[in-house]
Amino acid sequence: MPEERRHATLLAFAIHLEVTAQDEARDVLTQLVKELFRRATQRATTQRLRTLGDLDTAALRLREACALLLDPAYPDHAVRGAGHRLRPRLAGGPAGRDGNGGCADTPTR
Repeated sequence: MPEERRHATLLAFAIHLEVTAQDEARDVLTQLVKELFRRATQRATTQRLRTLGDLDTAALRLREACALLLDPAYPDHAVRGAGHRLRPRLAGGPAGRDGNGGCADTPTR
């Protein structure tokens, strides 16, 4: 085979290998990005599912507070005091420093 033809064949082979290597690198990068997005989506879904219990608990506490607010057994002037007595339970923690749910201006009944 003449020398020029050998060089041309070698050059064509090198160009073909370069194109093939770039295609392979692009495929690997695509797979990597897909996997990263899949993991991020799965992590976000897992975190969202973990918070559903907290949201459900908060909704139940809100329902309890609204039931107290709308209860006709409590006159309007007594709702605030009853709400503050209920507040530590709704917050899921102990009462404030004053023992009145953190509100020093409201007397305990």
